[in-house]
Amino acid sequence: MVDEPGITTAAAAARSETLATIDALVSETAATGLSPPVDTLIRCRERLAGTSINLLVLGELKRGKSTFVNALVGRALLPTDVDVATCQVFRVGRAAQEAFRIRFEDGTSRDIGVGDLARLGSQVVIDREGAPRTGVGARTPRPQDVLRWIEVDSPMRFLPEGVNLLDTPGLGSLYAAHAQVTERFLPMADAAVFVLDSLEPIKSAELHILDSILKYTRELFFVQTKIDLVGKDEWPKMLERNQQILREKFGDRLRDTRVWPIASAVLLKAAEMTRGSDAFIHVSRHKEMEAALKAFLARVVLWGRTAEALGVATEFHAHTRRGLSARLGTQTEASSKARAENQARSVARMQAFQSEWGRSGSKTRELQDRLQKRLAVGKQGFRQAMSPGGEVAAVFEDQIARIDSVEKAERYARDLAPSVVGAASERWRSTTRRAEEEALEEITPFMDAVSIPAVTAGDTYDESPGIKSPELELPTGIWDRLKGVTREYMPMGVLASVFMPLVAPYLGIVAIPMGPLFAVAALIGWSSYSKTLLKGAQQELRRNLGIVLQQVCRYFFEVDESQGRFSRVDEHFEALQKAVMGQVQNLADQKLAQAKAEVARLDEESNLGAAALAAKAEETRVQLARLDAIGRSLASIGSKLQRAVR
Repeated sequence: MVDEPGITTAAAAARSETLATIDALVSETAATGLSPPVDTLIRCRERLAGTSINLLVLGELKRGKSTFVNALVGRALLPTDVDVATCQVFRVGRAAQEAFRIRFEDGTSRDIGVGDLARLGSQVVIDREGAPRTGVGARTPRPQDVLRWIEVDSPMRFLPEGVNLLDTPGLGSLYAAHAQVTERFLPMADAAVFVLDSLEPIKSAELHILDSILKYTRELFFVQTKIDLVGKDEWPKMLERNQQILREKFGDRLRDTRVWPIASAVLLKAAEMTRGSDAFIHVSRHKEMEAALKAFLARVVLWGRTAEALGVATEFHAHTRRGLSARLGTQTEASSKARAENQARSVARMQAFQSEWGRSGSKTRELQDRLQKRLAVGKQGFRQAMSPGGEVAAVFEDQIARIDSVEKAERYARDLAPSVVGAASERWRSTTRRAEEEALEEITPFMDAVSIPAVTAGDTYDESPGIKSPELELPTGIWDRLKGVTREYMPMGVLASVFMPLVAPYLGIVAIPMGPLFAVAALIGWSSYSKTLLKGAQQELRRNLGIVLQQVCRYFFEVDESQGRFSRVDEHFEALQKAVMGQVQNLADQKLAQAKAEVARLDEESNLGAAALAAKAEETRVQLARLDAIGRSLASIGSKLQRAVR
């Protein structure tokens, strides 16, 4: 492992070297006339060149997340409260001037004032005054109506350059929707900070939260807040206890179980001082935490992005080299008869590929039929799961049947609607995830076909290039592009935010009407009092369960005849199929264009004299040599990366 102080410098150097090598690879490939860079490589390069890092701030209720973020900002901007505070995600970024806005799921925004932060983002205010109106329609919320996050741009006193903080609602609270809000941001985060505090060790609820988070990422940085609220001999004991629990419960599942102490309130006080702040900064333990956080981000984000780009570049390099080596094999073929046979084979392969995988090819039609059937089964499975008596309803019916007291029924009632929304959201995510996996299975034969080099001249020319390129498939980036298309139809990352306005009008009805039940109990006698109340409470819960499920199903399956639109589920699966087939056709067209260009080159070279053909071969050798030098650079960067992350 590289020493902590050197990680940031080493990661920055590796990033610069990788960017330069990718640029050289793209330039050299263009000069050969072979296939252009795949979209995945271009996106990885752009991601590596970017300096912005999304850092998610996670943790259980009231661990001091928002106070921690305020301390890094250097000003108490985000709402904090003795009760549940944050109910929305705040995106906090560095800017020369303060600015505040709400960002919607379609990318549009609306400016707000600093006084609106608590009104829009504090659960305390919402519980007291009601949820603010953001333009959400009564029946069908649209992406332009759904709040993505609240943006806070401000000069930053203690936040590292290039870092955007995403402060999330507290998890494990009575507000089940908070977990849904938080979960949708996990996939878009580069890394996460998990906040503990010094008042008590990690609880079972937090361990459960961590277990769920580890399904998305292992890149977690742990901080322990409120060290100023306990004795100076106490918080180190709590810190060691927390680290011990993390080691025992998760072991190798966590890359690092170290926990870094911080006194957020003391750091915030230092930010407010015009002089004498150094002592407060020292007491807050910020400098140690900042150094560790910078090293963590360098290792996770910079090294991670470098490794991602390096892997894709290595695959593309191997593919390009195979094509160029095959070209040299035809150019150095001594027999004109053998060259003609190579050309004939290339034409035959091109025609066979077009017959099978062209826009009306036999295998293309078969793929479309198989894909349509698979997606239809997935869609029907989701409908059955959401129907009365289906998988989702059965879970809640079983829970209601096992409630053994009115008090538990009342607690269950408060959380019923958001819990149903969460279950439906998770069922939808698993359905769409499985649909994507099955679509990948179906297109495997096509991917095998499209990755074959356009020309194969028997034994390809290989002049001991000095590196060994891995034999990997040509990366296509289908799913990166695919998700961008399907997101327009069913934004999978915003389901909870879309659902909650639908069920919000029904949240008030989950209060169990106890008055009539007491009257009935008085009539039948107090001996049956508890059973009668409990039975009535369970009946009321089942009624409310049916209402909420009905609303959620309407969201998924209702057809808008006035707009001539199918249901959201139908549109999503239709978009998925179109996106897959569209990318298949685009890649097939690209493959055919490359094959035609190579056949044309072979035709041109067949008419060249020996001297001209030898000159062409020498030009290809020079290109191969330059390509091999790029390959050695990629291998060198890879070796440095492996040493750094050991």
